[in-house]
Amino acid sequence: MRLVRLISLVAIGLPLLLILLVIVSLERDPLLSGGTPARPEELAQIGADVGSRLRAHDPRRLTPGQMGQVVISEQDLNLLAQQGLARLMPGTAARIDLKPGGVLLWATLTWPLPWPHGYLNLQAKVAQTPGQPTIHDLRIGRWHLPSWLAQTGLVWVDQLARLDADYVAAVGSIQDYRFTEDALRVRYRWDPVLVKRLGERGRDQLIGQEERDRILVYAHKLAEVSRAADDRGPLSLASFAQPLFALAQTRSLRGGDAVAENRALILVLGFYLGGRSAAEWVGGAGKTVEKPVQQDLRLRGRRDLAQHFVISALLATPGDSELADAVGLFKEILDKRGGSGFSFPDLAADRAGVRFAELATVSASQAARIQRIFAAGVSEDIFMPEVRDLPEFLHEREFRLEFGGFDDTRYRAMAQDIEARIAMLPLYRESEPLPTGAASAERGS
Repeated sequence: MRLVRLISLVAIGLPLLLILLVIVSLERDPLLSGGTPARPEELAQIGADVGSRLRAHDPRRLTPGQMGQVVISEQDLNLLAQQGLARLMPGTAARIDLKPGGVLLWATLTWPLPWPHGYLNLQAKVAQTPGQPTIHDLRIGRWHLPSWLAQTGLVWVDQLARLDADYVAAVGSIQDYRFTEDALRVRYRWDPVLVKRLGERGRDQLIGQEERDRILVYAHKLAEVSRAADDRGPLSLASFAQPLFALAQTRSLRGGDAVAENRALILVLGFYLGGRSAAEWVGGAGKTVEKPVQQDLRLRGRRDLAQHFVISALLATPGDSELADAVGLFKEILDKRGGSGFSFPDLAADRAGVRFAELATVSASQAARIQRIFAAGVSEDIFMPEVRDLPEFLHEREFRLEFGGFDDTRYRAMAQDIEARIAMLPLYRESEPLPTGAASAERGS
């Protein structure tokens, strides 16, 4: 009985003690000034630059068991740390300073509760040692923790994590690492099976059984709709999606969560436009769902606009519309560097898709409204702007000559014009009645 009481006391007291230590470590002034999330244009540019540097180290080019190396610059590490913290906890900041054989870390976290007010400032000096890094110095607020205590905590966390076989395998795949003046260099043994397993675990953490079952319902329906469509030519996105929204409306009226129904529908449709199976993605369920027929879906008569619209809607459904904007713009940056060229029509489809997803998942009433409108059948004129007069196929030099950069007034004017076109569409003007029942079922609309 005493042992049980002791264990209970530790289980309750240790978290309370840690919270108390954090509170007494709060300081009035931040060590670093708080960062703000980058604009979508900045995120896209960062992603394109980092992607270009990492492309040479793409592990998919390796055979299983082959040694690979990834080099992450100090600038990239700082961008990842700063933007990650700024997006997760606005007002926080981080700084990383690489040295040969070690790294200096600084971070400021804004206390999230209204009381007490303050900042948690962290400073750490980490040395490169065989096996794993060693903490040589750690400061939390005004308190200086002995290096042995900090290192003991790190070792304890590592030992606890080693109860997980995948963690052991992931650590074991790292052959060595090295801090230099301007980069972190990691040599690893490529194991695609481990990477796939870790990805599946991450997915399972994000998707519960109820949501998985809901996704399968729409995957079944999409396969049915795709097989029922004839093969006379292109099919409008609006008419293809109509029976999916009719199903969503029925399920919602029977007590389902309209927002969750729309999220699942958009996910399944987004996977389909991306050439993948949502049923297979949710884990082993692909065998229970008929494989859909790949139809030629069009928006404004173009396959690429349908893909941009739906995939951007998919990316925006978790609630991060800025990240969805950045991903769409990221592709346009890559295109102007050597692909088909920068396309403002694609950008308009991206933005319309994001706006659609925001509206379809913002609240139960709006979600039900979207279901009602699309289930009745709609014309794409109510949710996708006209784009025939927008410039496209602009490669790097042409884009710079005509529109400067993302901060140039000429680019800003084009972006604002696109936003204005979207804002004027009936679907996004809630005060105006929407022309339901006006969808065209004709091919190639």
